[in-house]
Amino acid sequence: METNKLEQFLHLMRYSIGADSTPPDIDRDSGWGDMYDFLWDHDAAVLCFEAIARMPDSKRPTLNTTICMAILSRSREDAVRPLYSRCMQVARKLATQGFYVCLINSLPMALLYPGPLQRHCTVVDLWVCGDNRKVMDFVSKNFTATQVGVCDPDFPMPPECCVRLFSYPTMMLSSSVNLRLIDWFGKHAVDQFSNAVDLPGGVGAIATPTFRFNMVYMLLRTYRCFFAGKLAFLNLVDYHLLMVAFFRDAGPGEADAVRADISHLGLTRFARSLMYVLGETLHTPASSMIVPPSRKHSGLIFSEVFCREGMSRPHAGWLLTAWRALRRRYLFMLHYPSETLGALWFRFGEFLFGKTTDCL
Repeated sequence: METNKLEQFLHLMRYSIGADSTPPDIDRDSGWGDMYDFLWDHDAAVLCFEAIARMPDSKRPTLNTTICMAILSRSREDAVRPLYSRCMQVARKLATQGFYVCLINSLPMALLYPGPLQRHCTVVDLWVCGDNRKVMDFVSKNFTATQVGVCDPDFPMPPECCVRLFSYPTMMLSSSVNLRLIDWFGKHAVDQFSNAVDLPGGVGAIATPTFRFNMVYMLLRTYRCFFAGKLAFLNLVDYHLLMVAFFRDAGPGEADAVRADISHLGLTRFARSLMYVLGETLHTPASSMIVPPSRKHSGLIFSEVFCREGMSRPHAGWLLTAWRALRRRYLFMLHYPSETLGALWFRFGEFLFGKTTDCL
């Protein structure tokens, strides 16, 4: 039996996504209570609950724990289900005005899970191609601020906003890399806005990014979440499932093209560390890794996911918290100097000129 709670949690997640065929051996009386807290922390209750039904009776949790997990799972599903219809409603209204719309981030990733409602999502993110002023005017006249928000990737809308619109899916704080990123988005935009996919529930079809595009874009998004201190365990699951799907359907030369884009955008170091973390946590096979794994710098990713906001974070006073924040910034400066210095310059400009409201 695995005694380490983190190992048990990771084993359960691998079993839930089909990366491990053997269910974890968790103590029915005490182990599943702790596991419930882990699943709550990492928004993985729905994914786990479906896996419990496949377990033999001897390895399932007690009835009380199962009922609690079922309630939590149903509440998460009920929160995700209406997002698909909301995104179609907004996308259709934007399309009537001649704007091109592409669904990005969490919802397209949810389609890779064993069930489309198993990926916890709270908002809909749409990449909109069109005249910025016209988009903003149309949104202000047809939607309330809590329904649809127009935002910059670095200035997210408040949580009560249901749908977020972006002119560019993400950004880099290093100005030189960001210029390359904008050019890269422009080269690949046409393929993304024409890649229509049917959404679950029969709500309709909408454009979503291709696997080849998402291999780079989701790595960028994971990188940005990493720097913002918002890297979650589901981000790791997303990229694991994406790589497995990509290499299953990849055409000749596509993997090499993705590697070239990763290198062009300066993400190779982070990608290699991420591959090591995925191999250790989700047992991603080497044949499905886009770049060779490297243990160097991987400890930063581990600590961001499992220590800062996850299950292993001890209760600490303000002094220790301040020390950890200072140490974290030092390590980022040491290992990722370009983006860290770019962030300082970006914040300095924000302090001088303020955040723009014309941010689409």
